Formats: sequence, C-alpha cells, structure tokens
Amino acid sequence: MSQDLEHRLTEWAVWFHQNKPRIPPENLKKRIEFLELALDGCFECVAIATKDIQQMENRPKSARLWLPSGVQASGDFRRFG
Repeated sequence: MSQDLEHRLTEWAVWFHQNKPRIPPENLKKRIEFLELALDGCFECVAIATKDIQQMENRPKSARLWLPSGVQASGDFRRFG
C-alpha cells in the first residue's frame, strides 16, 4: 500500500466517522449528500489502489482510470456541511 493510499484512506475514514453522527436521521437529504460524498471518497481510494497495483505490476497507466485532479478543497475536513 502506498503512503498516498494509506493517508487518503485514513483521512476519509476519520472524516466519515466524525461526521456521521452529526446528521439527524430524519434529514434524509443531508444524509444522502453525505453518503454520496463518502462514496466518492471510496472511489478515490480504489483508484489510488489501482494505480499502486499498476505500478507494482510494471504496467503503464490506464487512460481510463479516473483519479481526482484539479479538485480544490478548503476548510475543516473534520466537519460536514
């Protein structure tokens, strides 16, 4: 596992578990938004793992592999919303 994957997986897991209890169960709209964002985080981690595997197998990068790029984020990632 690359340091990049380990770092991102830890960040996403901490973010998810710190923010999950903050959304009231009856607020379905916010819960769906939260879960969609969490799913994007899972896709990012799988993409990083795929890139790591390609490097270990000495295969060229796939043009079809989506990796987040050009995404700008700011603020406190420990809080959702």
